[in-house]
Amino acid sequence: MIKHTMYKGKKVYNSKQVRSLLNIEFDLILQLFYENRERFKDGRDYFYVDRVLFSKLTGEEIKGTSKMIYLWTTEGIELIKDLLDGERQLTFYDLPNMQEVTKEKNKVTKVDELDIYVPAEGLDVGDVARALQSKGIINFGQNTLFRKLRNRGVLNAYNVPYQQYIKNGMFGIYVQEKKNGKGEYIKCKVFEKGIRKIAEWFAIDGDDMNDNNGN
Repeated sequence: MIKHTMYKGKKVYNSKQVRSLLNIEFDLILQLFYENRERFKDGRDYFYVDRVLFSKLTGEEIKGTSKMIYLWTTEGIELIKDLLDGERQLTFYDLPNMQEVTKEKNKVTKVDELDIYVPAEGLDVGDVARALQSKGIINFGQNTLFRKLRNRGVLNAYNVPYQQYIKNGMFGIYVQEKKNGKGEYIKCKVFEKGIRKIAEWFAIDGDDMNDNNGN
């Protein structure tokens, strides 16, 4: 049985324990959290504590440089479980992210018709915008591309791709530590298939369907 810690009158568990309880990977916990953040309430479903307090509460030392740690309540764990059991359920190995392509990490693909080279881990959205701008395909930058992808229903409010676009191989995610060391965030990556689709959706001469906010 996994031992819990008491904090502010609630039973809490760290992400490693949640991984064991639900048999999922840490990346997926954060993805579900960020993708459905409006459903999680600080103090009810989770606490975000510094590593000093975490060590004091649990007697454990945190490896790595993260300064802030998530503690999940039983309510938060149930919410994560509900999200896993719902229509958006997928396993960690459905995510075409950096950790999925270890054996092909040096492989580079090419979007032939656009003459854009794509590393195995994908390209940042900003890199995609710059590449398509340089080809004269779009005439806007990173921020506008993020907005257009949100408007189209590809990304959520936190710029995390919805799972249908992850599962179809267009987009991916990976967890990156914040520069100040205070926690992690999920970063969106675009793969070859996604770059083709972005070019199709938002080409200067195209209709830019479902996006009425202009350039």
